[in-house]
Amino acid sequence: MRRHFARWTRRAKGRDARPGEYLESYVTYIYQSLLVRHAQNLRVTNRAKVPDKRGNKYEIDVFFEFEIADIQHRVAIECKDHQRPVTRDEVIAFHGKITDMPSTIGVFVSQNGFQQGAKTYLEEHGVKYFDGTSLPTFGNAVTSWLQPVMLPNESAIGQPFWTIMPAQDREPTGSWLIIPLDKGSHTGRMEQDGAVPLFWSKPEALRYQKFALTDDDPSCVRGLEQPALRAMIGLADLVGIRFATMSPFVHDGRRLYECTSWNPQDLADEFVSVGVTNR
Repeated sequence: MRRHFARWTRRAKGRDARPGEYLESYVTYIYQSLLVRHAQNLRVTNRAKVPDKRGNKYEIDVFFEFEIADIQHRVAIECKDHQRPVTRDEVIAFHGKITDMPSTIGVFVSQNGFQQGAKTYLEEHGVKYFDGTSLPTFGNAVTSWLQPVMLPNESAIGQPFWTIMPAQDREPTGSWLIIPLDKGSHTGRMEQDGAVPLFWSKPEALRYQKFALTDDDPSCVRGLEQPALRAMIGLADLVGIRFATMSPFVHDGRRLYECTSWNPQDLADEFVSVGVTNR
């Protein structure tokens, strides 16, 4: 991940990345990808000068302001790439900043972790935090915070794809259905390895759902409009998930599926009107 975002930053800015900049790029890209569908008036600032309640300005590594359902949201993210764990004094200083900022959520990201006293303080004060081992799950965590407004609803139309999402009470949970891409790929199972299935029509996705999934795997079919598809591809590229377009065929009277595997960048180049930019 370090090499990936260092390269991304050099291409974007035409220079070597300063220490910690790949972390800022990572969290910026995740938030932008997940907010692009529903947020209005989205403003993203790196190394932002943000005023507190008294007009004093604090420097924030990554600062988001956006509106969802006419409600203003502010997120301040601190990114540390020190060779040592973050100390309790450092997290106290960050918490002091966000306490002085009106209606602001705080997130602390440290590549090399936190001292135990720092973790305890963050937990006691409700500040979300991630270290180098938990960074791969950062996108999933952001999805869970935003999922009430970020997930495709029943009215979403496939542009061009439809997919199947794990569900609870007939609503998507925020996770993805992954199917294996081996000789057993004609059945759908919740697995860690494999690909996210994409269908060319809603009826085909519904047929596959009925054919391959059981009551033990509750799911729903949703259309992926272009902004949602773009965000999904961006996140998949970060966490190393592939996609598979599903083409039905009949063999010996049985309806089966040929899976064509796609990496996220190739899928974006072929089917997204504005491609992802982190390669």
